Amino acid sequence: MSTAEVVSSSLNGVPVLLGESGGAEDPRAIVPSLRQFHFTGSAEGVSPVAPDEYLPALLHRYRDPRRVRSDYPLFVGTSSEDQFSCRPLGDALQHAVDQTSPAQVLKDNLARLEVCARNVLGDDTELHECRSVLAAAGEMLLRELDLPTDHAERLGKDLNALLNQLPQGGELLGSARHAHIQLFVAAARQRLQVRREEFEAELRQLCGQLQSLLDVERSKDPSAHEAESLGEAAGSAAEGLLDPSRLAEVVGGHRGTEIMAADRRRHIEESLAVLQTVHAADSAPFVTVFCRDFAETSCLKATEGVQVREAASPCSDASDGFDTLAAQWTEIFRAVRVARLCLNPDYVPARHDAWMHSFGWEHFSEEELRLLPCVLALDTGTQLSQSQLPELSRLLLSGRRVHVLLSLDPSGDPGVTDRVGSSFRLELAYLGMGHREACVQQSTASRPRHLMTGYLQAMDGTRAALTVVDVMRDTPVGCWLHAGAAVEGRAHPLFHYDPEAGGSWARRLDFTENPSPAEDWSPLSLDYKTDAGEKQTLSLAFTFADYALLEPRFASDFTPLPPGLASDDLLELSSYLDTVDSEEAHRRLPFVWGVNSEGELRRLLVSYRLVRCTRERVGFWRTLQDLAGVRNEYVQNAVARAEASAEAAFEDEKEQLLATHAEELAQLRNTASTEAMHGLAQMLLDTDVGSLAEVTLSSGSVAAPTSAPVVEPAAESGATPETAAPEAPTEEEEEESFTEPWVDSVLCTSCNDCLTINDRVFVYDDNKQVYLADATAGTYKEIVEAAEKCPAECIHPGLPLDKSEPNLEALTQRAEPFN
Repeated sequence: MSTAEVVSSSLNGVPVLLGESGGAEDPRAIVPSLRQFHFTGSAEGVSPVAPDEYLPALLHRYRDPRRVRSDYPLFVGTSSEDQFSCRPLGDALQHAVDQTSPAQVLKDNLARLEVCARNVLGDDTELHECRSVLAAAGEMLLRELDLPTDHAERLGKDLNALLNQLPQGGELLGSARHAHIQLFVAAARQRLQVRREEFEAELRQLCGQLQSLLDVERSKDPSAHEAESLGEAAGSAAEGLLDPSRLAEVVGGHRGTEIMAADRRRHIEESLAVLQTVHAADSAPFVTVFCRDFAETSCLKATEGVQVREAASPCSDASDGFDTLAAQWTEIFRAVRVARLCLNPDYVPARHDAWMHSFGWEHFSEEELRLLPCVLALDTGTQLSQSQLPELSRLLLSGRRVHVLLSLDPSGDPGVTDRVGSSFRLELAYLGMGHREACVQQSTASRPRHLMTGYLQAMDGTRAALTVVDVMRDTPVGCWLHAGAAVEGRAHPLFHYDPEAGGSWARRLDFTENPSPAEDWSPLSLDYKTDAGEKQTLSLAFTFADYALLEPRFASDFTPLPPGLASDDLLELSSYLDTVDSEEAHRRLPFVWGVNSEGELRRLLVSYRLVRCTRERVGFWRTLQDLAGVRNEYVQNAVARAEASAEAAFEDEKEQLLATHAEELAQLRNTASTEAMHGLAQMLLDTDVGSLAEVTLSSGSVAAPTSAPVVEPAAESGATPETAAPEAPTEEEEEESFTEPWVDSVLCTSCNDCLTINDRVFVYDDNKQVYLADATAGTYKEIVEAAEKCPAECIHPGLPLDKSEPNLEALTQRAEPFN
């Protein structure tokens, strides 16, 4: 799988494909029975596989889960960047090692330290303080290594430095079985601790301001100027030093300033009393859990700040619990609002008092809603689907900030319990998205960072939230890898739906954490050996049927095909789903690849019932793709139109450039011919005929009389025989003159085809148009091939420069259309 890492690359060896070299049974004898099994689930002479007998071929190398490194133990806490998250312990240790630079012995044994920590945690599903667990793991590592004293002391110091480098308050979670609950509690505690600390600071400031305001008002009271009040204000330190009566005469009565209205003073005193009570009281719980069965929350028994309440209907009881908590916090938030108003000089009792009396949780601000304890409704998808779906809908539509956490089996239908497999399946997370304004995620503890991201996203929001996770069950490949296979096989796709992310589905829905999100299935490869010992690679797709091979309930839907069986009717399941329509389905037999405990690679025929389930899973997957804008038909049509428009514009521009180039070339040729004729005429006019005659005599020719010089016939055209313009070459001579290759660079479209053939012969200029740099740096064959591939036909190979190159006759014929 894409997320697993095998500790030993030789684990369980390479699977062997038996019987493919020959000896296959007669297909006419076995195929009819296989077809009967495919459609009916049973046939004479055909037996289904036993539960856990086969693993999906792609999971064979992970057969021993103890040798597979997963994300657990999981470090949960604040990173060095002050971001709360979760990550594998190995990543946290490696980051700490990079900061401390310990001796090589600790670096070499970092993975062993992680194994020791896993052994210390065991199967415990609770969160434990990270440093104490690693301290115990370090002692275990020292005992296992049994190093000399000096090396052991150095390793001990490095371990201490490593522990000090880890963030304080970090915790470790050793098992994934109840990780969905523990991670929720950890996220809620972290978020509420920070917010409540800020709220406590604000309360202290408000209380101080209100008290100061009341002190000023009390000083305006006439009784405050009497001798008794002044003596109490002076305190015991002034006893015997001051005469209160005399002091009262000096101070006199109140005068000058306006006294606060009685209603306003009463509001301030009431608000101060409430805020002081809140400040002095113990902190409220972080999480209140409503669940059917206390066994589900047994992992929280030692968790501080968590209340667990039994509920026959978790959704409706959680809704009522939210109202109870909101009523308690309404008094607190009203007191805070009143305090802020009373400190504001714009406070008008006639206008603001009516609002104070109507204040309820619907009027809470976003900051106030985030201060409320997290209310969690914990249930299973099957139990909720039987009778509580209306309660779930009412809760998601109510606006109450309640979190619903549902666990379900990805291999089954939560709405149907009396049969295995279904062509239609109830999707609770998809149902949650249908409520539009609720925050929804479907995740798994095998992807803890994805799960934690969704929790934090919901806790930072102000809406009801629904989380659907898969049940972590122990299987032959372990619960972690089993859950990862559900994600890979599209049985349990991952996604986040955040209505606060934007107004479109593409912005709200994110499922990029899935493997190969733009494909139907994850394309993978498998290395195997034939029974003859040859190594081969098989390209596979991990489908829902491959995941179903891990489920005992689907064991009766598979039967192994005889080794070496050859038939045109057999087709791999992923190809079957892509190419076979309903009319052809009765003829084809789909199969998947599996490996048994002996390491034998076999094809397993899949029943028609499981084919329907697999088709339903890919149908739901495509629905998510469509909603998220991936492979969306409208998007694809828009892209096709844009590409067609761009292609048409390119062709128009190309034709225009070709026409312009042809016009410029014709003009250039006319200009060159005109200039050549002018030059030739000028040369003939400037020629001295007498000197030509002397040259002729000196060369032994017969001189004509000086009185009447005779002009040779060639001179009639204005030129001597030696300087007469050469005759125009014939068509054959002109063709033979173009022997060297050349490139019409102005026509180049920068397609890069010729550079991929030989980038020493063909080179781009500053305009990214190709020119011929060195024709001798390549072969004539490469130049001809470049001319054939060139879409603009701007490469002219000429004739071969190297006459010893083989196949020149054929190459010359291929080059003729381009010369």
